Amino acid sequence: MHIILKSYKIPIIVCVIFTGLLLYFIYTHYLFGITYKYEVFALGKKKSEKEITETAAFYRQVLAVNVKITRKRLKLKQDKLAEGCGISGKYIGKIEGVGASVGLDVLAALADGLGITASDLLDPEWPKAVALRFPTEDEEK
Repeated sequence: MHIILKSYKIPIIVCVIFTGLLLYFIYTHYLFGITYKYEVFALGKKKSEKEITETAAFYRQVLAVNVKITRKRLKLKQDKLAEGCGISGKYIGKIEGVGASVGLDVLAALADGLGITASDLLDPEWPKAVALRFPTEDEEK
């Protein structure tokens, strides 16, 4: 009888682990929002595909403006910024021209290259703050 129990230990352990992972997956996705096929549930409100597209377009514009303003304040050319970030100059141009969707890796690289945080790049109020953070020689006097 002891031999029979040993042979069932591994499948039982695997089933318990699998069940635990499945419950964890369901629980975390239920609490923190579900994103499947353009259906977003944020605090119980379902967003339409149009709303998601508009929000994404808004943040692409915010990113474009914030990258351009900060780059110009730091007196960097697109190629120098691209070199510091490890991405191509053409891609920087597309980002500033609102022609590119940006992943988290590129967002982090841009923030590093500009010496600011990723949240600054997505902050609609950043153009007001950039003058305080990076004053020009005329403004320092």
